Amino acid sequence: MRKVACRLTLAAVSLALSLHLTSTRGNAAPFVYSESVFGDLPSVLPAPTVFAFDLGTNVVSGQKSFPDTDSFAFSVPAGTELVSISLAFASTDFMLSSGNLNFTLNNSNAPGSGCCFQLEVFAGDSSPASAFLPPIPFPVGAGTYAIEDHHAVNATLSYEWDFTLNPVAGSVPEPATVILVFTGLVGLLAVRRIAHAR
Repeated sequence: MRKVACRLTLAAVSLALSLHLTSTRGNAAPFVYSESVFGDLPSVLPAPTVFAFDLGTNVVSGQKSFPDTDSFAFSVPAGTELVSISLAFASTDFMLSSGNLNFTLNNSNAPGSGCCFQLEVFAGDSSPASAFLPPIPFPVGAGTYAIEDHHAVNATLSYEWDFTLNPVAGSVPEPATVILVFTGLVGLLAVRRIAHAR
């Protein structure tokens, strides 16, 4: 009887663990987009595609040559929150030192919608800051957002945007997690009860 109970418990725990592993976000990879691989980003909003970001650092990279501008939209899924945005770029064009780059974070994929967070980077700066003004009140919750590129500069430069998403603190556990914990507790109680009955 005890062997049967143990086998049933192990089977139930294995099933719950399988459900847990296949349904959690941990298996998803952060989003990566490179213009050199997937093609040029749209110049203006609304973007035809909304990038589906996930947990971790999501990367959008590309290259701008005058008068090209690159705008894009992205989604922060339920159960996650955007905790940081950073921009890095490089150029070998000396004319770039006289220019500046200007971006806004929009709260939708509509052009100019909710343009209250602005990032202006002077291109001559060897270590450009990634601070938006006014400061973005991180963490930012689930929703659709966009980076809108406002200025082209008379130069060619490569850039990388990094968006870091974390799980929402204190979020409700996934159903498979609850099943796994419940099944484990039931199995332990069953084994203990059989042991005491002998």
